[in-house]
Amino acid sequence: QKWNDTRLSWNKSDYGGINYMFETEKTLWRPLLFIDNSVGTMSMIADDNILLRTKYTGEIIWEPPAIYSTHCEILTTYYPFDVQECYVELVSWAYTIDEVELKHMAEEINLEDYKVNGEWDLVSTRLDTNQLIDGDEIFSQLEFILKLRRRATFYVLNVILPIMVTSFLSLLIFLLPHDSGEKISYALTLLLAYAVLLTLISDNMPSTSHHVSILSKFLFHIPHRPI
Repeated sequence: QKWNDTRLSWNKSDYGGINYMFETEKTLWRPLLFIDNSVGTMSMIADDNILLRTKYTGEIIWEPPAIYSTHCEILTTYYPFDVQECYVELVSWAYTIDEVELKHMAEEINLEDYKVNGEWDLVSTRLDTNQLIDGDEIFSQLEFILKLRRRATFYVLNVILPIMVTSFLSLLIFLLPHDSGEKISYALTLLLAYAVLLTLISDNMPSTSHHVSILSKFLFHIPHRPI
């Protein structure tokens, strides 16, 4: 976070060339910012232990490290080959837009400290600003938008491939003689394997009713094929 307060500027030549001054948030004003889409209660960005750096020009820099949990609506239509957009919504609910206006200093999120995730691939990032209206008041909002693509290798090997093999094996039942007793046991074995696959998929697929995945529709039709 960065903002300017001209009341805190000074001529550094009058103070031995001092460029910066450090203070806590207890002695300096800072904007009250909230994570609007945090999980559970609304999270406020605050840390009494992180110092605010004040430059001789009146520019104040405050970079509190923290870990926040936010919710993201998952679109499972193309699971496990899905691409998601998740948001982190930063709002200044304590001040109107006339008092505090949030602006981004870059077009993309700084990824210097980003750690590669084994389940998701970060495709792109962007920043956006919005205005939220509450009655007669307007508040400033800053959105951090992350576009994520699911890494599908695990799901292909453990979900898609077993389904394809099971579907192929179910076709072989037509090669068995009608009077063979193995036909029933073979069909029951495939049905058991299918039930195990459904359990595996249920444990890995995100729980949502807003969008039904194509994979779920395919699995629904498998047991309805004639045997």
